[in-house]
Amino acid sequence: MQNFFGILFFLSLIGLIIGLISPKLVIRWGSKRTRGRVFLTYGLAMVVFLILVGVTAPPTEQEKERPAVAPTPTVEQEKVVVPQYSVLNEDVYDAPIKTQVTLNILVSGEILEPGLRALLNQLYSSIKTRRGFKYHDSPTNIYIYAFTSKERAESGMGQWVAMLQKSYDDVKSTISINERQIAQLGAESEKRFGLSEEKRKEIWKELILVEDRARKEAEEQYPLDQTQSLRVGQVFQLSKETPLMPELEPADPMAALQKMRRLSPRTTIKVLRVAMKQQTPWYFVEAKSPSKASLGSGWINSIALMGQSQVDPKEQLGKQAELESRLKDKHEDELAKKYGLTREQLEKISIEGLEKDWPFPK
Repeated sequence: MQNFFGILFFLSLIGLIIGLISPKLVIRWGSKRTRGRVFLTYGLAMVVFLILVGVTAPPTEQEKERPAVAPTPTVEQEKVVVPQYSVLNEDVYDAPIKTQVTLNILVSGEILEPGLRALLNQLYSSIKTRRGFKYHDSPTNIYIYAFTSKERAESGMGQWVAMLQKSYDDVKSTISINERQIAQLGAESEKRFGLSEEKRKEIWKELILVEDRARKEAEEQYPLDQTQSLRVGQVFQLSKETPLMPELEPADPMAALQKMRRLSPRTTIKVLRVAMKQQTPWYFVEAKSPSKASLGSGWINSIALMGQSQVDPKEQLGKQAELESRLKDKHEDELAKKYGLTREQLEKISIEGLEKDWPFPK
């Protein structure tokens, strides 16, 4: 092809030379056979053919050996490694107000933000297309939690490494990433205070349990509503009319309701037994009138006693906080002595556990 355009170029050159000498020999059409027209026609043809010769020329040896330069890949073009995962549990709540799917997964392998986002979006798309619900065509609320260990998943403290949520009114889902936890993955452990990181994790868990123990002991000693935690042998005076049931689990509920008695205010009850029914305390009590006359015995639902507490909640809360602080100091002193540490070192271990997002105890 290059040779063909080369021949046409030389023919145009010859035509230009002849035409400049005698325009009539090369211009066979039109009334104006002038040198200007010859120059314009054949000169333009020469330029066109010369360009075509260059375009169709084969590459030189140097050009053949020149390596192709690949364009720099963009972030979108880079391969995203999706972590491996297994399902820990799934909960489906299907009601008129919403159809909610909550999925908890355990991730492993290469755990980085792009891969976590890709995985959560894949799972979200799969859940979103599910059908067969009673109240809605597809889930209206979707929550996906990714954990790096079962300990973190079971702690109940929201120690996920990534989370996707889409509520009823949300137009699209949103993803949150725990960058602090990702940064700790694969990090080398170090010794501190002569203790390995695994040992410090054990101490950290004990610190958390110590705090929980101090709080529970203080709440038991100074409850904000003592009616929800009455103990056997405790005496309590009613301030409102309160129902007294003959049985805890009646065979005939309607007959039991007919036998129900109503105890008047200022009646004194003594707790003889405590039982749990549907996670609510019930008290088997002996009742006496203000004049100390026996009114018999029966069961009182602790819910019926709410609001009858004879203590000031604000004052009780202050006593509770003071006792909790004293108990916490006492238990932490015992823990420091157990491991040969100072209180300051215990505090540093506590801070380290929070910063590194160590698993909370159940």
